[in-house]
Amino acid sequence: MENICQPMVLQGTISYESIKIVEIVSAGLAALFGLLFLMLAVSFKFYKEFLFKIVIGITTTGLLFSITPFIRSQIHTSTDVTCNIFGLIEIYWAFASLCWCSCFAHAVHLVAKGGNPRNVERHFWYYLSISTTVPAACVTYFILTESSLNCYESSTLYCRINYNNIDLQVFLVSMVVWLCSCLVMIVFYKNIRKEMNSCGLNVKHRVYVFPLVSLVCWLPQLYGYLQAYFSQVPPAWFIIIQTASLYLYGILNVLLYGFCKRARAECLRRFTKNQIRESQDQKEDIKQYSLLPDTSMLGETKSTDYGGRVAYFSYNRTVCLSSLRDSIV
Repeated sequence: MENICQPMVLQGTISYESIKIVEIVSAGLAALFGLLFLMLAVSFKFYKEFLFKIVIGITTTGLLFSITPFIRSQIHTSTDVTCNIFGLIEIYWAFASLCWCSCFAHAVHLVAKGGNPRNVERHFWYYLSISTTVPAACVTYFILTESSLNCYESSTLYCRINYNNIDLQVFLVSMVVWLCSCLVMIVFYKNIRKEMNSCGLNVKHRVYVFPLVSLVCWLPQLYGYLQAYFSQVPPAWFIIIQTASLYLYGILNVLLYGFCKRARAECLRRFTKNQIRESQDQKEDIKQYSLLPDTSMLGETKSTDYGGRVAYFSYNRTVCLSSLRDSIV
């Protein structure tokens, strides 16, 4: 790959050392949140449940994105080429996370429409294929067009975005992937909200927090790519925001998708040892939001009888949407 990186001087008093610290702290926090959720998912067997399989995909891609800087820091002979390779790896996991978030919106929409449980769960393999092939196609395009994403700053041993000469296709492809993901989420969550409101389950505008988080966390990255295409070095404070934004995206995804109301209730049920003094209402509330199957809420066919089935596959429409609402808000 042609070396088109040039030395860059930061504007302002903030140094590359400060940016490196922000990156390490942000990546560490994102990795910590991701590991915590995955440990709970294995311990509580969340992976048996349809929607949480997709959440595990979202969390895993965020975790892999977060640990990339730590792996990169172990290479003591970094060059512009190695930095660019790690940049491609990071953008792959970032695109994969967007794809998983879009797939989650579609999955919730399928469940809200009352699809057959077996047919709905079969979609997981479609989601897995989409979330691996779409980012791979984008990264392959970057490789074939010899796009330069990152450069190595030898004075501070830091891999930074190539603000001097980034290619236009990096901005355009990233914009298209992000925009498609946001549009998919908005369309499906709008329909989900309509379904729930029709059953008297008022969720107001809370479902739109998912595309809003994507908007807030991805705009600095996209704007940074646009600035880099015009060879305009942004202020150092903006580089710090851009550096931390996608790690923040991983943290917020864990909090929004992973630690939803049903998951929190299940954690509370597992960690609470003294339940003797609980009122009967509290017990029923925790039981309703439990991730474990509840035979009184499930259909009587064999298709809803194996482990990991939850209340949103009930034939009772209100129970279905009520349980589903607690999985997304």
